[in-house]
Amino acid sequence: MLKNKKWVLITLIFLFLSIIAVAFILHKYNEPIGTIGGAEWDYIVINNKKYEYCTDSTYNSSDKNKKLGKIKSGDVVFNIYSIKGTDKYLYCRWEWEGRIYKLIQE
Repeated sequence: MLKNKKWVLITLIFLFLSIIAVAFILHKYNEPIGTIGGAEWDYIVINNKKYEYCTDSTYNSSDKNKKLGKIKSGDVVFNIYSIKGTDKYLYCRWEWEGRIYKLIQE
């Protein structure tokens, strides 16, 4: 009988620690990686690097690569992606829309 109680206690402790670990990972994953600003979300700042909305880029949404993180502006959540083959551009997507941003200040 004592063996069963120890097993149940160990299992409960393991489950508790697993839930704590998952909660910590999810919290870290959802932290904003930068800011977005301007009247029409014209610029993004990530790690003191400033990116500006670019209308003349040859890149588009199909060039997006790895997800870098999220940025929030009020209730709107922006997903930020790198662009394949360059570190001078980012792809920013929110809801069904997206834009390309170009690095202007390192």
